Amino acid sequence: SAKRFRRMAANINPAPSCLKADVWKHFGFKKKKESDNLDKTMAVCKLCHTNVKYSGNTTNLRTHLQRHHPDKVMLTEELKKLRPRRDPKQTVLDSDGGCSHKFPSTSPRSQKITESIAYFICQNLRPYSEVENIGFRRMVNAMEPRYPVPTRQHLTKVCVPRLYAQTKAHVKASLGKAERVALTRSTTANHMLKEKQRLLQLPEHKLMTDIVTRWNSAHDMLERFLEQQPAICAALLSSEVRKTEKDLCTLTESDVTTAEEVVSALKPMKEATQYMSKEKTPTLSVIAPLQDTLINGLKPIEGESAVIKEMKAAISGDLQKRISQCHQSCHFGVWSKRAQENVMVALMMRGWHPKKRL
Repeated sequence: SAKRFRRMAANINPAPSCLKADVWKHFGFKKKKESDNLDKTMAVCKLCHTNVKYSGNTTNLRTHLQRHHPDKVMLTEELKKLRPRRDPKQTVLDSDGGCSHKFPSTSPRSQKITESIAYFICQNLRPYSEVENIGFRRMVNAMEPRYPVPTRQHLTKVCVPRLYAQTKAHVKASLGKAERVALTRSTTANHMLKEKQRLLQLPEHKLMTDIVTRWNSAHDMLERFLEQQPAICAALLSSEVRKTEKDLCTLTESDVTTAEEVVSALKPMKEATQYMSKEKTPTLSVIAPLQDTLINGLKPIEGESAVIKEMKAAISGDLQKRISQCHQSCHFGVWSKRAQENVMVALMMRGWHPKKRL
């Protein structure tokens, strides 16, 4: 009946605007059961309400029109003949206001807009899905209809990594030109840290920084951080700190694990320097055991992370280089090789460098 026909027609939703073929004015989609999403596996003919399988192309849809509605096909062909020919360079707008003639993604104009979008995502801490929001795409289309908005995959794999590399290089170059760099601490965060230390019953120690002229300062800095890690995390997550500070960053579980491994790897170096520095005149008999301890402690261990293996290799290479330079700079006469190495290690523990004169 006519009433039933109108009810069936009301259940057919228009095809999305991204489907541009002329056949879509005769087809639509029904919604999935218990959902507002369209069922795009079956197209529905608006003329006879027949379900036609849709697999991404319009072949089945055109075949249905030719077999069951040839008059509609003939009318469409006649309308095409009456349409004026268009200059291929002319810009044409779609029915929804978009532009059918898009910039290539490699054009300078597209690349400049894409870089601006990537900067917007990073600077404002926006999710990558922002580029898929209808409101965002409409805004970009209003500003530049010929611009193809990038996908979130393109942002995560290309744009943001490239922006990170550029920013890192810029910061590195700026630090290289600076004569001095000052790091300040927040009074609010420092006060909150002390409160968390008392609450968690941790030693009320101050945080330490790495000082290039002080032995073992990197080890001490990381060791102090691990000691105070619960209080540090609690302070950074407090509402008082977040009200006054922006762009707060915390270490991940992987970063903390790496810090623990670094402290463990640097521990033999700290113990060796402490032992050699606690007395004014340490005997040469302790040098050989310390040297063996350092060399053995720098050997890679199965299960260690790549970061620790790389760090140990760098320390071991530097130590071997210094020993080799000592051989070239010192004259020991008929001393034994072990005695020579003992003296060289003792000198290096005391801060002597091969370029200095004895």
